[in-house]
Amino acid sequence: MQRGEAVTVAWKNEISASHKLPFEVIKVPNPDATTTLPVPENEPGRDNALSDAQDPARAQLRDLRATLVTHLHGARVQADYDGWPDNTAVSGQVAHYLYPNDQAATMLWYHDHAMHVTRLNVSAGLAGAWLVRDAEEQRLNLPSGRHELPLVIQDRNLDLDGNGQFTGAMLLIEHHFGRTSPVRGHGGPSADGFNIAPPAWAADRRSSPGCGGTDHAGPPPRPSGTPWSGRARSPSRRS
Repeated sequence: MQRGEAVTVAWKNEISASHKLPFEVIKVPNPDATTTLPVPENEPGRDNALSDAQDPARAQLRDLRATLVTHLHGARVQADYDGWPDNTAVSGQVAHYLYPNDQAATMLWYHDHAMHVTRLNVSAGLAGAWLVRDAEEQRLNLPSGRHELPLVIQDRNLDLDGNGQFTGAMLLIEHHFGRTSPVRGHGGPSADGFNIAPPAWAADRRSSPGCGGTDHAGPPPRPSGTPWSGRARSPSRRS
């Protein structure tokens, strides 16, 4: 969107009322401060997780259904369009929001903002990028179109079975720094998925809606496997 270009969005909850979270939510005890054990919430797998008896919320969360409200993070909007956590929509309901986009060029991200379960719904995939452009940015003559890479980086913990193999299911543990950091929903993406055209300059726009920590990232590998001859990078945003 261009700066000042007002946009109305109809956010509809199309998740079936019968669908539950696509992952298990667990808690693990912290290791003894005097040991050198790794922080368990950063480890995949369910080892040492609190049982249902120790953590009653674990069983309750298995039956959690999707009630949603969208927040455009960093947007300058009226309060009633800001995704107030209590203004949730159940399956089939629609919320109409107006976004003026009257702010400097930036990459924002939108995400679910439902009360108490924002982290759960975002980890389930309810997040995306929102670009605002303006004349000042255009004067910079940055790479654009097929030379621009909008990247959304998140943290993920993937479950392990009894043999230490990935099950394909996710786990969510509070304050974890996931072993896997998917970019646009894919682990270890290459530039093949971005259809980068020559010349080899590219501008990446990076949003990191993870649980915490710092991202250290360079350009994705080129389809040919050869290095890029140059790149322009915008600052990353972690929220």
